[in-house]
Amino acid sequence: MTQFWSPPPRQPLKRLQVSDGLLMNAKRWRLAHQYHRLRQNLHYQSLNQSGIVEGLGISTIDPPEEIRSQYRDRRWLQIQPGIAIDIFGNPIIVSQAIEFRLASENRSPKPLEVYLVIRYVDPDSLGHKQSGDLVEETFRIDEKTDAPTEADVELCRITLPAHTETGVILPVELQPAVNVFQPQPCQPNLLYRQMARSHPQVLIEVAGIRHASTSPESEEKFAQFNALLEAAPGLAPTLCGRNSLESIRPILSPQTDTLGLEYREDALGLEKYHLLYWPVSGDPPLTEAEEFALRDYLQSGGTILVDAIEEPPDLVEVLKMQQELYSAIAASEQDSDLIASQPELIAELNALQLELSSRVSQVFPNLEILAQYSGETLESLIGLDRPLQRQPFPFSALPIIQHKSTYLAVGGGVILSIGNLSQAWGINKNRVLSRETLRSAQELGVNMLYFAWRRKQLIQWQMALSNIEITPENLSTAAAETASHPFDLSKKP
Repeated sequence: MTQFWSPPPRQPLKRLQVSDGLLMNAKRWRLAHQYHRLRQNLHYQSLNQSGIVEGLGISTIDPPEEIRSQYRDRRWLQIQPGIAIDIFGNPIIVSQAIEFRLASENRSPKPLEVYLVIRYVDPDSLGHKQSGDLVEETFRIDEKTDAPTEADVELCRITLPAHTETGVILPVELQPAVNVFQPQPCQPNLLYRQMARSHPQVLIEVAGIRHASTSPESEEKFAQFNALLEAAPGLAPTLCGRNSLESIRPILSPQTDTLGLEYREDALGLEKYHLLYWPVSGDPPLTEAEEFALRDYLQSGGTILVDAIEEPPDLVEVLKMQQELYSAIAASEQDSDLIASQPELIAELNALQLELSSRVSQVFPNLEILAQYSGETLESLIGLDRPLQRQPFPFSALPIIQHKSTYLAVGGGVILSIGNLSQAWGINKNRVLSRETLRSAQELGVNMLYFAWRRKQLIQWQMALSNIEITPENLSTAAAETASHPFDLSKKP
């Protein structure tokens, strides 16, 4: 699920300058209060995300007695009292239950998703003014078929069933969900409600590359990567994947090469993503335009995670030797008679990693070219002191999944994964894996997400601003832009 978060506007706050003899009128009084409201909103928006504080439950009810007969149907909901806070830090307080009738009709042959949202309303924006000295802040409840905006707080969503005959509208009869974890059509779905809390420090944008060379087996890979995104906040609460791969359009396609050398990276929509996930069969072929697009993406701080669908034949034997060495090292830790041989085994493993690095560069020459755009070459992760191996979870050895050892090579912003790592990112009914295996694979996946976020953050922090004319008036603004908000990684500086 997606949680909206936008950084506060980069505008200096202005407050009323107070001096003796200042004449206080309504305009100046409003300016004084507006400053404190903006300051409060700035603080909340910088550290927290919108959501429900308490209450605001949704229940299906019988139509109220005073309602006219034409509206006496099974479309009525009751919104219970409660409190929410929107993305700007404005409190939304519902002091008493509200009866609401769902009015949407589904006239299409596909199911229709209807969202029930609540949003803050500034009383100063209303056409009619409240009488009296005190003004009560209020809210508005909306029913919409478009996805909620960042100003909305979602209360529930309801799926209206598709009709089978053109022009026939099926009656909508709302009822409570029997299985609250799997609501059916015409049942309130409360699974997507967000609770107000501090927002994740690591908000990462991801995308999946569906390239001309992508095989059908890659769809399972995409599903498993999506499972990793769902699991990440539980393993690392400071990290959250902003988008699941289900909502990402294809990034590169065979038509990309028609752009030729006139191509621009932002025209392909790559610049906002921290990580591109790319399942491949063998070394992926790249057109000239695709190579340029990925080159600029890597140099701007992006990361590409390439997941090999099968072991390359040229690496099978050496990867088998790596697995045998891992097993021997693990056995030596359990046997006091073998512990003396461990340094020799580790030295042999490190030498094997060098051999693997050399062979990987030969088997994946296109990936090696992409890595060199970052000023590095593909090298085996084990044996290197890299953040990917240490943050946030330390790994001295990579997990063995379904009797296959995991191999990772890293070069700049290119990560190559060979093995069954992605198969352990989520639960699959066709595979039975231990909890330790699942946890180890997911933690290594979280390390990859964190590495991609951190790499883009550090590179963007040292990138100069372009197309800005430096003048005394905007000099301070330019300095503020360069030191961008550490959480603001969803937008290009």
